[in-house]
Amino acid sequence: MKRKIALFLSLVLMFCSLTACSSKPKEEKVEFSRGTVTDNIYTSTFAGIKFAAPEDWTLASEEELNAMMNVAIDNTDANALAKKYLELSTVYDMIAIAPDNSNVMIMYENLALTPGGTSYSETDYAEAVKGQLDSSYECGDTYTADLGGKTFTVMPASISGGQMFQDYYLLRVGNYMACIVFTSLSEPASSGMAEYFAAA
Repeated sequence: MKRKIALFLSLVLMFCSLTACSSKPKEEKVEFSRGTVTDNIYTSTFAGIKFAAPEDWTLASEEELNAMMNVAIDNTDANALAKKYLELSTVYDMIAIAPDNSNVMIMYENLALTPGGTSYSETDYAEAVKGQLDSSYECGDTYTADLGGKTFTVMPASISGGQMFQDYYLLRVGNYMACIVFTSLSEPASSGMAEYFAAA
C-alpha cells in the first residue's frame, strides 16, 4: 500500500509554494477540520462532501496519511494533533485506490500559509498549478462541474503523452483550497469515480 501511495504522490503536485496574485478574495470564516473514514466512507463536514468507496477499494490508513505529512501520532492527544494539522501548508486527508490502480486523493492547502494565497480563486489556483507542473504534464482548459452538491473548478491534465490522466477538482473553503485529484489510465480521469461522491 505504501508503495502505491508513494507512486501516486510522485504524480501529484505538492501544493506549497504558489506565488500568483488574484483580485477575487473570499472572506468566509470556516474552521478547518480533517475528514473521517467509517466503513470505507470518507466524510468531510468542512468541505461538505462524502466519498463512499466500493468494498474492493483500499483506503490509506491514518498512519500512512500522517507519515506522508511527517506527523508523528505516538503519544499525541487529539487536541494537539488537530492543532498540528492547522500548522501544515498541505493536509492529505484521504487516498482511495481501486483494483485497477485508478485512485482518488483529497487534500487541503492552507492558503494563509502561502504568500498572497488568501486572494486566490479556484481559477487562479489552477493557473498557478499549471505553471508549476513539469514538462511531462499537459493541462487542458479549466471548466466547472458539480460534485457532491458543490460546484468545483476542474483542471484536466495528461501525463507522459497520455499514459495517465488526472482531473484536479478545486473548491475554495474559507482560507483553504480543497483539491480532489482523480488519477486513471482513461480520459476523463474522474469518469466512473465522481459518482461515488455525495453531499455530506
